[in-house]
Amino acid sequence: MKTHQNIPLIELKNVKKIYGLEGAETTALKDISFSINSGEFIAIIGHSGSGKSTLMNIIGFLDTVSHGNYYFKGENITNFNENQLAEIRNKEIGFVFQSFNLLARTTALDNVKMPLIYANVPESQQNERAQKMLIMMGLEHRLHHMPNQLSGGQQQRVAISRALINQPSLILADEPTGNLDSHSGDEVMKIFNRLNKEEGHTIILVTHEKNIAAHAERIITILDGKIISDERKS
Repeated sequence: MKTHQNIPLIELKNVKKIYGLEGAETTALKDISFSINSGEFIAIIGHSGSGKSTLMNIIGFLDTVSHGNYYFKGENITNFNENQLAEIRNKEIGFVFQSFNLLARTTALDNVKMPLIYANVPESQQNERAQKMLIMMGLEHRLHHMPNQLSGGQQQRVAISRALINQPSLILADEPTGNLDSHSGDEVMKIFNRLNKEEGHTIILVTHEKNIAAHAERIITILDGKIISDERKS
């Protein structure tokens, strides 16, 4: 999928998400519309139960809309089946989670290599690319350490390396500092800022913390399934 100039990377039009059966339905998202251009750094902020996680899952192709339309790189993917969504997800999205989601008995290097294996990248290239990514994250002395031998901040840097390894169109970070102390959290946010400003990565950060959201250039606030504000830094 290639992005044409002037076409948003992501566009949601009148999106609703309803869970449950008729008569016992819960509307998690109500008439959500916005667009995101390549190169933006956006925070989606809201309290627990606001709908922000549902919105993240839809943006990341982990869930589908009930009503409305979702366009990715100008293509309407609303009615794509699970296999089609999985293919786009693997190629286009790099995920960073609060709990790191690293394989416990696998070295930092092998954790970062994992998406390359699924993408059928030749084995001869896997180590080289994974090493370069970890070195870029300042982890050159931790390549062969297991996750339990790394600090929380180092584990999150391994997770960010893994998210970037396939050069995705979008980095989707779900509460990426939630399990970190304030110093480690600041270091991780500096990495996201550098990835956006110096390397042009598109980043969507999902958080409930205003001080973390403040790192983004645009903040979308969601409450009870609705967008109540969409503000850019002046």
